[in-house]
Amino acid sequence: MASRASHDTAIMNYVAAKQPLDGGRIGQPQDLDGAAVFLMSDAAKFITGQVLSVDGGWSVTDGQILKP
Repeated sequence: MASRASHDTAIMNYVAAKQPLDGGRIGQPQDLDGAAVFLMSDAAKFITGQVLSVDGGWSVTDGQILKP
């Protein structure tokens, strides 16, 4: 996300509504660490051809703006 967008209240309200996990914050690169470690582990040795969404719930919400 662009730095200027993170300072826009309307955009951040939308992010909070669309990404419900962990307080609706902007995702960070380190949020992928756990998924990457899992996929490289023996626990994932039978996984193939899947899409793993690491998006804080973004893909399963409808993006309704939260009312204060």
